[in-house]
Amino acid sequence: MRPLLLGTFAFLMFTIIVLPSLIVRGLELAGPVPEPPREEAAGLTLGVFQEQTGEIVEMPLEDYILGVVAAEMPAEFEEEALKAQAVAVRTFALRRLKAYGGQGCEKHPGADVCTDPAHCQGWLSREEQQQKWGLVNYPRFQEKLARAVNLTSGLVITYDHELIDAAYHSTCAGHTEDASLVWGQEVPYLVGVPCPYDSDSPRYTDEVSYPLVEVAARLETQVAVPAAGGVGIAVDMAVLEESETGRILKLQAGEKTYTGREVRERLDLRSTKFRWELEGENLVFTTLGYGHGVGLCQYGANGMAKEGRSFREILQYYYRGVAIEALPGT
Repeated sequence: MRPLLLGTFAFLMFTIIVLPSLIVRGLELAGPVPEPPREEAAGLTLGVFQEQTGEIVEMPLEDYILGVVAAEMPAEFEEEALKAQAVAVRTFALRRLKAYGGQGCEKHPGADVCTDPAHCQGWLSREEQQQKWGLVNYPRFQEKLARAVNLTSGLVITYDHELIDAAYHSTCAGHTEDASLVWGQEVPYLVGVPCPYDSDSPRYTDEVSYPLVEVAARLETQVAVPAAGGVGIAVDMAVLEESETGRILKLQAGEKTYTGREVRERLDLRSTKFRWELEGENLVFTTLGYGHGVGLCQYGANGMAKEGRSFREILQYYYRGVAIEALPGT
């Protein structure tokens, strides 16, 4: 009888005391996503022009950074790559912050930055993050990104103790590019480096086809000419100048001359590292890489992280001669 009584007592104690605590603990683990980290020491905020609403919203710096990382880098990436991205995003934003002596957003003068990725940096609200990742993945990814931002809180990239212009892009396809060849201005820390780390990028190569008449319309010049011997057609386009990395710097199309960047924009190509081939009455363009190719290569950063490189090593590889420093007061 005594063992039975002891067993009954133990069961009651487990049911009354232990089981409720386990349930509460389980609810805590599945509870709300932690709030994004904040720059408590500095209390920095910035004015963000929201492209969708046309309004300028004031928000804490670190909240903004988390939203940018969510928009600009896949949440599936390695933590060290996400940390590198967070530091680059913070540096990019602070360099433009009016309170830090920056010029603000040229496109929207009343704001420090905007959410147009073609002009400043992309940004996703919590609702947009949830739509992007889905209800199941949202808590995990939000916590993962918050951790990357929090672990690098207050850290920025400097060159000679000045904030750098932390340019970044998706995929460089083997080698990043000098800023001078893309934007016409030499920047000592934005020089091309070999990048064997982005070969697994799904954006490494792309192909797009346009009818010849559409190419002519977009380039505002006739590109189809009679072929030699008068049979068939040929394409009146030629590369006039390209960089050592294979990116087109200058191109002749019909009677006009364009920069590779202009052709990329007019034809909506993924990069200036492209070639073309005539197939019937269509021009098929094959591109390597995605983006301008300057600064941090995001898929390269993830490749380096997979090899065990730290976020500091990643940043100092793609941005030459820089230091990773803490903001005063953080």
